[in-house]
Amino acid sequence: MLNQKINSDRNKKRKKTQTMNDSRIDFIDMVNISRMISNFNNYAIKIETQNDFESFLWFKNHICRELTLNVPTITSFQPSSLSFCDPLQILVLNTPLLEEFPYTLLRNQPRLQKLSLKSDVADELRYSFQEQRECLQILEVELPSLTFLYWGIFRNLRESLLKLSLRNCSKLPQIPPTIGVLIHLQELDLTNCNLTDQSFPKQVAFLLNLQVLDIGTNRLTKIPDEIEFIPHLRSLCVCHNNITKLPPWIVSSEISALCVAYNDFTNFPSDEISNLSFFNYNGNTIKGDCIILSKQIHDEKNRKIKISSSYDVVYFSSTQLDLYRQTQKLENQSYDSIPKDFMCSITHSVMIDPVITSNGETYERYAIQKWYRTNNNKDPLTNKRLKNKKLTPNFVLSRLIRDYVEKTTKK
Repeated sequence: MLNQKINSDRNKKRKKTQTMNDSRIDFIDMVNISRMISNFNNYAIKIETQNDFESFLWFKNHICRELTLNVPTITSFQPSSLSFCDPLQILVLNTPLLEEFPYTLLRNQPRLQKLSLKSDVADELRYSFQEQRECLQILEVELPSLTFLYWGIFRNLRESLLKLSLRNCSKLPQIPPTIGVLIHLQELDLTNCNLTDQSFPKQVAFLLNLQVLDIGTNRLTKIPDEIEFIPHLRSLCVCHNNITKLPPWIVSSEISALCVAYNDFTNFPSDEISNLSFFNYNGNTIKGDCIILSKQIHDEKNRKIKISSSYDVVYFSSTQLDLYRQTQKLENQSYDSIPKDFMCSITHSVMIDPVITSNGETYERYAIQKWYRTNNNKDPLTNKRLKNKKLTPNFVLSRLIRDYVEKTTKK
């Protein structure tokens, strides 16, 4: 009997210990779950993997205002798969395999202020944004397979939208003409939308509050004239097109930053950029190895224009610039008749700003300065090292060149 009682007490004690251990395990699990809930109930949530996304779906009624999904395996959103106690304000979907626009998800987000969607598969956008017509300020869509875009979108977002991006929508047959009703739009990005001179949306001229316009990587051969009528435009990018020259209205426009990189320009349009503070000219082909600018144009308020180019930038005075243009015409007409003493042995052109080096030789200023940077202060003719980099203006030769050019061009 005593042994039975002892065994009974041992079993009771073992069961009690097991119950305590089970309770301890349940408590630890609950702590972990609470931590996960806390992580998924932040103001901003960013999900990078499929496992995190599945865990996110497991919880309901998230307290979240900003959600970013960078999950390449998502193909669709089931009805009511995501729910939030606090409606979203920012939604970023970087989902390459998403097959259709997330209609069911957006219908439950009446306070959405920004939507960014990227998918390589989705080919239609039929959502009207009726629920977000008063709050959506930023719409960024990157859908390479997009073939249909509902025209009513822009009508519904007429009062709220400030920024619109339709990047890489190269299969879209036409930018809806209703884009012209976006009266408050400030930024527009139509990069790589297969735009031509004929298909460019003329209604862009009605965007009177537009400040930034990017129409790069298209098939334009000229800058559309409709842009001239946008009064507050400050930044224009037309890079990676087939444009050959700037339109005359650029001179009187309010544009301060202009990018014409990787087009078909052959001459630097210095006369048309007098009001710019930034000019990107990379990837074009000009005659010669430098860009010539007038100091008078670019020294306003002691600040020169910032130029991004693979060519050297040379600043001449307005008088020197006029002389440079005259010599260019003269060289094209009668190069062999020009006195050799007027020619720079580096540029093989008439010198506009001749300077004397420490060994007594005369060169074009910008040419010898460029030579110094790559040839360790050696003379271009003798290859001997110079005593110093001092350059003295050759006023006598400069006067002789000017007199010769004026007399020759008058004949």
